[in-house]
Amino acid sequence: MLCYRAAMELRTIQRTCGIALGLGAVLIAIYSIAFSVFFPTDVLMHDLGAVVVQPAWSALGLTALVAVVLMMIGFGGVYSRMARNSGVLGLIGFIVIEIAYLLQAAKVTWEICIYPLLARHAGAAGLLVGRTLMKDPAVATFRIFAMLSILLGVVLFCLAIVRSPGLPRLAGVLVFLGAVTYGMGPMVSILLAYLGIVVLAAGCLLLARALVRGDREA
Repeated sequence: MLCYRAAMELRTIQRTCGIALGLGAVLIAIYSIAFSVFFPTDVLMHDLGAVVVQPAWSALGLTALVAVVLMMIGFGGVYSRMARNSGVLGLIGFIVIEIAYLLQAAKVTWEICIYPLLARHAGAAGLLVGRTLMKDPAVATFRIFAMLSILLGVVLFCLAIVRSPGLPRLAGVLVFLGAVTYGMGPMVSILLAYLGIVVLAAGCLLLARALVRGDREA
């Protein structure tokens, strides 16, 4: 009886995490598409200060922040489904990807709160022109570390997903491809990075569906 109750409670938690993951995936996809529409690449590169003071910047940033937090919750449910079969690889992947998303949440927070503050002060607005702030060694190091942690976490986490009999393999492939495209996108095109986010969101939706339905239970 106790085992049955524990199993039912675990499934309830997993379904709740699945809903959170699904909502987060939808929001991050909306953010990606809307951001590319409102803020084309040439505008961002020319004068970031003129962009961050627009209401759409804060609204989209808040959307991304909520999405990241929901996805962190969702990944907890995904790991609980595959924990028995993923071993140390899955555990490390889960920890790293949670750290990576925590860093992403921190990054989005300063974009929402600090960037507009800098833009409104004449003495500091120059930091946002020509992406001067991004070139600061400390900021650049943080961004590189955050990006590498996402890539490493996603690789390990997706390998565990693909190996898990309780989750759709296609989801792991899509999340992996989306994360790699997002990570490599800025080197080619910002639009490619946004496309990577959409692909990642599609993979997360498949994971969310599996958690909510409770199908293919290991």
